[in-house]
Amino acid sequence: MTPDVPPSKLRLLVLVPFSPRLDAAAGGSRAVALRIAGLAERHTVALLSLREEGELPVDDALRERCDLVAEVRRPSGARSIVGSPGIVASVLGGKPLWSAFTSVAEYGVRVREIARDWRPDVVQLELHVMGQYL
Repeated sequence: MTPDVPPSKLRLLVLVPFSPRLDAAAGGSRAVALRIAGLAERHTVALLSLREEGELPVDDALRERCDLVAEVRRPSGARSIVGSPGIVASVLGGKPLWSAFTSVAEYGVRVREIARDWRPDVVQLELHVMGQYL
């Protein structure tokens, strides 16, 4: 029988389409925050989130557990098709609506910058819509 060997500490980059918060009322935000907090106990975590106007930022308790926390603001009105020809064009081109809402060019730039500079071992996507940034 071999002794338990602790797993190697990994550098995890987590991509999230909203601000995760440990004190959130919304189940998704809280569940993701709890998962990230748990991962940060065993690994080094960088978090990159999209933050909608009026949405609270990542809370301080979660920030303290992460090595790096960055947020990209989603442009005002990004959740509305009305007056948003880019979203309409994306949807007509076959992109799912939620993916179109979470498609922010600056976020893609930040993903590449963090991946280049912070050098994660693993990139974890929280929710399928973040696959567009890989």
